[in-house]
Amino acid sequence: MGRDGSIIQFNARCEEVTGFSRPEVVHRPFTTLLSPDGITAWEELFGQVGCSLAVPQFTLSLVTKSTSKVPVLWNGFVVCDASKELQSICLLGVPMEPIDEPIPNEQQSPQTPLSEIAHTEVVVNEPPQEPAEIRHEVAIETQVDRAHDMEELHSDVAKLIREMVSVQQLIQTLLSTMNTHYTMLAKLPIDLETAAKQVQENPPAQGTLLVKPRKWSVQDPFGFKWRETQLVEMKAQLDARKIDLESREEYLLQERKLLDQRLDEFCQWKEKLKAVEEEIEHRRSELQAMQRQEQCPQAKELTSLEPVDITQILETMPESAVIVQRGIIKQSNTSFLTLVGYSGEEILEKSLFDLIAADGLGQVEKYYLDRLKGEPLEGYSTVLATKSESRVPVAIRVKPTLFNGEKAEVLLVNSVE
Repeated sequence: MGRDGSIIQFNARCEEVTGFSRPEVVHRPFTTLLSPDGITAWEELFGQVGCSLAVPQFTLSLVTKSTSKVPVLWNGFVVCDASKELQSICLLGVPMEPIDEPIPNEQQSPQTPLSEIAHTEVVVNEPPQEPAEIRHEVAIETQVDRAHDMEELHSDVAKLIREMVSVQQLIQTLLSTMNTHYTMLAKLPIDLETAAKQVQENPPAQGTLLVKPRKWSVQDPFGFKWRETQLVEMKAQLDARKIDLESREEYLLQERKLLDQRLDEFCQWKEKLKAVEEEIEHRRSELQAMQRQEQCPQAKELTSLEPVDITQILETMPESAVIVQRGIIKQSNTSFLTLVGYSGEEILEKSLFDLIAADGLGQVEKYYLDRLKGEPLEGYSTVLATKSESRVPVAIRVKPTLFNGEKAEVLLVNSVE
């Protein structure tokens, strides 16, 4: 019967005992075959079986199709799933046929005269055991032995069913594992066997993942263990490459940090140099300015020219020229624009230090420090950074001048091959 108490199997022996056919009782409650007093006993027993998952030995009468009762000695076992939940109950019964003891026939004897009774010797002997009682005891012993054998058989059957359930679970686990391996293999970007052949034909460069060729073996006919080993090795190689890349990244971050520190120091020096240069320019006397203007007639002419005339004069110069006032570019000729790759609008009001490459900042710094010391210097060498981020080594000559009534410098720039 199922776990709801309905009949799901009914063999030929049951049909013989009850008189019902299998289609008549299948999917009907088991209580339809019991008497009213037996229904109450079975409901209590059914609740105990559901809790203990064990069927005890009990006696319960079946009601046949002809409404007669047949006492049956019952035993059985339960069938559970992997989670120990009741699925069905198997009951095995042995009919106990009722034994009606024969009643001895009483024979009427003629009345004996009292005179004869007085002289009759009364002998009391134990009545012999009737053959019907002997057969009844033998039948009971036989039924008990058969019930004991059936109990052992039921125990063995239940054990086999549990083992079959365990084997079925193991098979499902193996199938799940195989499906997992197949899924992993399907997600691989390349075929490992093809990669192994490619490794043999073309040795990989340094840092490339290595895949060893597979050799057929009896222990691994389908190559599952080989593929798993290759995946583990590839993971180890990827971990090693990850560690190497992390170390390189750390080194680059340290270099960038040092470069940022040097850039900050240069910006500080730049501000200091600007302040010092302004102070020096304010302290210069007009006499020194006039003497320097006499050394550069072209620069002297710039003091009295309008911006348009200044542009024309710069264009007539054979070399690249730019006018710088307090580090800011005010005018430049076409030759200088071609050299740095900027247009006239882009170059105006741009800081001269923005055009100095990182490896040329040290020479500019040395030039201004030497000027602070009072050393007579005409120029310096440095490296310009163009708009296309290329580097151009140049030699710069510095000439003092006036621009819009204020002090400025003319830088004559020559490219150095």
